[in-house]
Amino acid sequence: MLSFSVVKSAGSAGNYYTDKDNYYVLGSMGERWAGQGAEQLGLQGSVDKDVFTRLLEGRLPDGADLSRMQDGSNKHRPGYDLTFSAPKVSP
Repeated sequence: MLSFSVVKSAGSAGNYYTDKDNYYVLGSMGERWAGQGAEQLGLQGSVDKDVFTRLLEGRLPDGADLSRMQDGSNKHRPGYDLTFSAPKVSP
């Protein structure tokens, strides 16, 4: 099953995804930048929580601001959370 939700707060998401007590991080697996997007933004090595949170806020490392203003308020969405879950089986 696939569940889909809108990430509403960049700060909360930054904490959630980088929290060392997060059950997604097993042992000492470190978070690392990867992929073409990270490469194009010049992101390498370990993920820095502050940089990650700024990205979720729509602020790129070069200072560009991607947030979207409409009628005087910020309509930026930090992202989407897609979660794949195995189907539950009844005994």
